[in-house]
Amino acid sequence: MGRETPGKVAFPFFGTAGVTDFNYTELRRTDRELDDRRAAHRVVIHPGGHEWLSRELAMEALAWLDLQAMRTGVKPKDATWIQAQFEARRAAVPAEPPLENFHGLKALAADFKDLADTAGVERQVAVLAAAHEIRDALKAERAAERQEEDMAGGLLEAASGGASGQVRKLAENLHAKAGATATTSERQMATRILQGVSAHCSEMAREQMRGENYGDAAPFFEALTLLRPERTQAWFDLARCQALAGDKKRALAALQGGAAAGFKDAARVEAEPAFAKWRAEPAFLKIVAEMR
Repeated sequence: MGRETPGKVAFPFFGTAGVTDFNYTELRRTDRELDDRRAAHRVVIHPGGHEWLSRELAMEALAWLDLQAMRTGVKPKDATWIQAQFEARRAAVPAEPPLENFHGLKALAADFKDLADTAGVERQVAVLAAAHEIRDALKAERAAERQEEDMAGGLLEAASGGASGQVRKLAENLHAKAGATATTSERQMATRILQGVSAHCSEMAREQMRGENYGDAAPFFEALTLLRPERTQAWFDLARCQALAGDKKRALAALQGGAAAGFKDAARVEAEPAFAKWRAEPAFLKIVAEMR
């Protein structure tokens, strides 16, 4: 959804993302846009990354949808169940940090309005919304989102333009932050950028390969080797792309890079039609031997 959120949303929306999920920023923005539209919605941020939601979170989503069904009359109201849900949700609202406390209470008041006694929660939300600490935290949150978007945009632009030196420099900086031992917002942001830009590069590379635009695909594959070095498949894809483009030197260099990075599927390299004409060459055989 994000910036494509329609002016009117006629269905309840439950969304979730991890703190290192590259969809995190988009979902935060969607949450605000649905707030503005007064649409029934709930956004839950969990400690993980880009992954399927847990069983517990799935059950929470289903319970929330049941609540919306009771609100609209699609399902009969169960006052006892609603009260139990309200009390469980209220107990689960984090006390710290203050901004997460504010987000949690605000969602609680919106979800149970006219279904449970939310007057006390609404008063808390009003007090927090007027507090300088929360206002400053909200401004900082949006500033961080803009910073993340700018950094991701700059990295993607460098990758699209084939500026491998710039991609390498930016990627090294992000890897250093993402590898920090402490769980910080900076580490989480760096992880999201690396994963988000690499996902986009992968999509663009595949699209260019389908169109046999090998020269345009190569910079994206090269960027992938820098952004996600743990995924050695990118070296194979880069080598195949260069081979199909007729660039033997770069193709063999990419295969060598893959061998050095830990790509071990020698059988796949030997069977790849794009490398067929080099199968008997010493340089190719040496690389394959290294992979074994």
